[in-house]
Amino acid sequence: MQISIHQLGARLNDVSATVDGATPRQSDFRLLTLNPGKAEDTITCSLYDASLQSMPDYEAISYVWGDPLDTCTILCSGQPFAITKSLHAALRNFRCEDQERVLWADAICINQEGFAERSEQVLIMRDVYRQARRVLIWLGEETENDCDALDIVLQLEEPLPKVSGNMQDVRAYNTPEVQFSKYECSTISCLGTSWSPA
Repeated sequence: MQISIHQLGARLNDVSATVDGATPRQSDFRLLTLNPGKAEDTITCSLYDASLQSMPDYEAISYVWGDPLDTCTILCSGQPFAITKSLHAALRNFRCEDQERVLWADAICINQEGFAERSEQVLIMRDVYRQARRVLIWLGEETENDCDALDIVLQLEEPLPKVSGNMQDVRAYNTPEVQFSKYECSTISCLGTSWSPA
């Protein structure tokens, strides 16, 4: 039987409550350990409780949720677990072949059906991203025009040359001699590796 993100979150809440009988502190949150595997392997992971105060080592994932009804199944803490195709693609691309990776992904680590938990977690979300060793941004699967679009983003980062206002200076700016630095498309995080502008 497949369970949803929300049902698993509720089960984890029940387990946490029975273990120590205490209400989670506001700085508590869940992290997931993504197990190693090859691209074609089923994605498996496990969840555990953590505290921002203990400064855990993890990476946070930022991604577009996509259609909540368009899902794939992974195994989370031994249970079949439905996640969006977008998050599935992100996990598949960020997964290592030979070692575990500790991640935070909101749709898995927060019980989306638990209003109280969701409200509390929203309050600490900025800190969750801030304390992450790195934020992995998933823009989606590579498409034909990705390199062109990312080149434009990189060009916008470059300072514009000073233009005095006359048309000759404006035309000079639009000539091929004005070069912008380029980055290879393979270094962009949407393709599963890290990228940061110099």
